[in-house]
Amino acid sequence: MKNTLLFCVLFSFISLLIISCKETPQIDVKDKDSVFVDKNKLTPRQYREWKGRWDRKGVEYTDSVLTEYFTMPLIDLTEFATEGNHFAARFVLGLDSTVTGLTPHIMLVGVDNLGASKVPPYAVGNIYDVTKPCPFLCGENSIK
Repeated sequence: MKNTLLFCVLFSFISLLIISCKETPQIDVKDKDSVFVDKNKLTPRQYREWKGRWDRKGVEYTDSVLTEYFTMPLIDLTEFATEGNHFAARFVLGLDSTVTGLTPHIMLVGVDNLGASKVPPYAVGNIYDVTKPCPFLCGENSIK
């Protein structure tokens, strides 16, 4: 009985070591600027595309669709404030065309102490997209 228990413990330990030592697969991305960094962060390319689209089509979009509000989770705003060395925050409008039609976004960008946006590659920083527009993503208890 004692040997069986020792064998089970030893087998479990060795199995854990083998599993934890497995090499994590590397993703070969030729253009790392074209993929999302994570679900709340945008690449500089995505930022430029969405901002450029807003600059070109924003007036036309606001003439045809009334965006009532944007929802931003406070935890995301808190993470932004504590993650980077930002002097201020800048909220930048953008239009996404990857889904049907155009979807507005508010992108959150850090600002340095000279008032410049910290948008890579010209500056070091992160670009966040943590907002959900209404219409499209209105809750049942939306503000009326």
